[in-house]
Amino acid sequence: MIRKIKRNWEIPKLAHYGMKGRLVVRFFLMKDGRVEGLRLLVSSGIPPYDNASLQAIRNSSPFRPLPADFPNPREGVTITFLYNMRPEDVDKPDAPKDAPPLLPR
Repeated sequence: MIRKIKRNWEIPKLAHYGMKGRLVVRFFLMKDGRVEGLRLLVSSGIPPYDNASLQAIRNSSPFRPLPADFPNPREGVTITFLYNMRPEDVDKPDAPKDAPPLLPR
């Protein structure tokens, strides 16, 4: 899933200037692999970053279907996108202050 999203993630030109950003998106993966309920949980504060991340997920849908024996009709997925940051740098002093810590994968 992550590999497919990365292939469809068109990094905004603004990122080439070194501007840092972090955002969190959430969606439901339906049994047939479709994405529903895509939303931004934490904005980067930089609209091109937010839009590119949401579009990467839209362009990646559908994903592989959930296993036939999966007990629920959908599964919640939360993904953190980082621009010009490494995961280990998120909690450092120069990281965006309004963003909560990374959510588990």
